[in-house]
Parts: sequence; C-alpha cells; structure tokens
Amino acid sequence: MFAELAQTMKVNEKCDVYSFGVLALEIIKGEHPGDLISLYLSPSTRPLANDTLLTDVLDERPQKVMKPIDEEVILIAKLAFACINPEPRSRPTMDQVCKMLGAGKSPLEDQLHTIKLGQLLH
Repeated sequence: MFAELAQTMKVNEKCDVYSFGVLALEIIKGEHPGDLISLYLSPSTRPLANDTLLTDVLDERPQKVMKPIDEEVILIAKLAFACINPEPRSRPTMDQVCKMLGAGKSPLEDQLHTIKLGQLLH
C-alpha cells in the first residue's frame, strides 16, 4: 500500500481494501504477513506461493480448524489475497468484500487441508 500511495499520492478505497487484506492475513497467520505478501507479489517467487498449502500459513496457536468454520477461513483467505492484488483495479471494493463476507461461504469445494494458495489467487 505504501508504494502505491507514494506513486499516486492519493488515498483511495483501493488503499483501504489493500489494508483490509493485510489485516485479514495477519489475523489468520498470527503474525505480520510481510514475508507471505512478498512471496505472493514477487513474480519470481509467486510459483512457490501458489504451491504453499493454506494450512501451512495459518496460525498454529489455536486448535485445528474444524469443519463448521473451515469454509469461513477459506473465504477470508481468498478475500485477503484478492484485496492485496498488485493491480488496484483488480481488487474488490469494500462493498463487494462485505457482501462476500455476508454470504459466509467459500466458493471452493476442497477441504481446508488440501487447498493451496494458488487456488485462492484466482
């Protein structure tokens, strides 16, 4: 976000969306997601990010995610990555994010332990 802000010198909704994505990743990761974001944003390391299992980046401190909430965890991760898309025009609006959160289910049918980050990025 700061690089984008420095380039455009404008604070806009897409900056807020990016911040939401970073915050959501920080919550599910349990620490600042700077390393994960760098991995995702760099074209040279994006294939590595794509092959990383979602469960490998989730905070290990809480007990294992159980079926009733695994769809929500997947949804939040998917939204977080959409919000940090390097192309601001490709990011959802906060209105879209709210609507997707309100629906409360991930469009992915896979089980939590089998989902790779690459599946969340599309």
